Amino acid sequence: MVKARTTNVLSNLILAFFLPVFCFGQQVSGALKGIVYDANGEPLIGAYVSLQDTDWRTVTDVDGVYAFAAIPAGEYTLIATYVGASDLETVVQVTGPVTEVDLRLEEDANVLAEAVVLAKTAAREQQERALQIESVELQKVVSRVKDVGEVIERLPGVNVRGSGSFGDRIDISLNGLNGTAVRTFIDGLPLEIVFPQFTINNIPVNSIARVDVYKGVVPIDVGSDALGGGVNVITEQRNVNELRASYGFGSFNTHQAAVSGNYTLSEGVSVGANVTYNYSDNNYTMNAFVFEDNERREIERFHDAYRLTFGSIHLDVRGKKWADRFRFTANANEYYKEVQNGGIIGNLAFGGTFYDGGGTAFSTLYEKKIGQKLTLTTNGAYSRTKVIFVDTTANVFSWSGNILTRRPNSPGELGRSSLSDRDFDNIANRTTLRWALTPRDEFLLSNLVANQSTIGRDEKRPIERDPLTRNQSLLKDVLGLQYQRKLFQDKLTFGVAGKLYYYNLAGVDANALTDVSISGTDYGYYASAKYDFNDRFFVRASFENALRIPTFVQFFGNGANIAANLTLKPETSDNLNVGASYASPRGNDLRFLLTLNGFTRSQNN
Repeated sequence: MVKARTTNVLSNLILAFFLPVFCFGQQVSGALKGIVYDANGEPLIGAYVSLQDTDWRTVTDVDGVYAFAAIPAGEYTLIATYVGASDLETVVQVTGPVTEVDLRLEEDANVLAEAVVLAKTAAREQQERALQIESVELQKVVSRVKDVGEVIERLPGVNVRGSGSFGDRIDISLNGLNGTAVRTFIDGLPLEIVFPQFTINNIPVNSIARVDVYKGVVPIDVGSDALGGGVNVITEQRNVNELRASYGFGSFNTHQAAVSGNYTLSEGVSVGANVTYNYSDNNYTMNAFVFEDNERREIERFHDAYRLTFGSIHLDVRGKKWADRFRFTANANEYYKEVQNGGIIGNLAFGGTFYDGGGTAFSTLYEKKIGQKLTLTTNGAYSRTKVIFVDTTANVFSWSGNILTRRPNSPGELGRSSLSDRDFDNIANRTTLRWALTPRDEFLLSNLVANQSTIGRDEKRPIERDPLTRNQSLLKDVLGLQYQRKLFQDKLTFGVAGKLYYYNLAGVDANALTDVSISGTDYGYYASAKYDFNDRFFVRASFENALRIPTFVQFFGNGANIAANLTLKPETSDNLNVGASYASPRGNDLRFLLTLNGFTRSQNN
């Protein structure tokens, strides 16, 4: 039996928050109502129904009924969507006390394969910028994918490489760049600040609205330091009354469960919650050397389990005098991951090494338009995370799972016995000012400041020789200014931007145990241009002198298999991207979108 180690506090918090959501029922009376049916005439439960360009949104109840109350009379475009069905749009007239409109959705057997194409249409504004961006919406595929990596690997020019184990870190390659050269963000903030022990594939997919993949320049209002590529996860922000739940299971004892809900307290004010549980034994088969048999054969991995328990609550406010948008989010998580092997698969397996821990995080987003031309956006996050790493066993394991022998005088499977407990405190803020000087001229000023620090203890080292007991921190500040201009009846759009980078690391040399303080300042820039020949054909190009500051782990190590290296220098790259896009005319029986892109890189350091 799989046992989830969630705390009573978290369980009670989620239960208390969800109680009003479970008690909420759809109202069947109102100005506009109806039933949503599937292709066979059966009512659809949980279909998403909205009125285009309004805040009227809902989901169908257990009878397939949707209802909107007190809608002003007029003409509206009614939209209905459902996983596994084609979207439906129809024009309705609200004229009397009650208008009834029933809808029938046709099956879409290829919804997962078509999700990228449909999402591109929904995110067309992102995709048609001068910068090369792919944008994927997860609404249609959230119940059919395992993690974010499974979604973005379907995009052209994107390769995702993992170990094969659910929950393991993945490596994203964008146009030839990979590793930490490709930065990951959540709502525009560095992922390592909001969730220090997560990678992008650990983020629960039911909390994600959209994923933007920047295959070149990462703009100043999203990126920090990156070498020419980044992935930004935009979390779910639906101002509707709804309750969604899903459960999936698969091979290798894999389980994924999720419940999320949202409830409107008053006009423009809503609260919501999300609970996610992921588990897998990851006991898939592979070919390995079995020591006692002195041969390679098919074996089953026996020490690679993964568990993630995640819960969050949020308050969302829109359209108030003091804020066009305000959002507060609090979340807690618990994480467990066994380690089956080191960086390479050797002749011996690991059977006692694992990571454990968890943490809490808080984030805010505030947006306000000041006058007619200036918009202020600021979002920040604070997280506190505990990471426990255990590598203390004296057992020596074969890939069969058997214990071959014991090494009581030299325990530890990664080379040195370790029992470390580290606390991470991370804080970040991004503040952006957007100034529309004229309808064709726009300035953008954005600053990101982020600080990571850690302190802890490795019980397997003498305290006087343990560098973890000394505080280690990394401060980064990236300031950017961008100007964008439209010319030739808005056919040509070009932009230029400059970035100023500053970093300071303070810690201790792991070998000499002496205090170290290193700082640096540098700059970068980019330019972009796009020309629209018509509404179906455009060309674009961008050039960037990019810089990437080493990550916290690269500077200070991870206490396990990555050693500290305080002598690392920032990496630079000159990146040129060119491309063109052509869409076939609307109304044709066969429609297609053709996009061509090319790039060149020159990296240093």
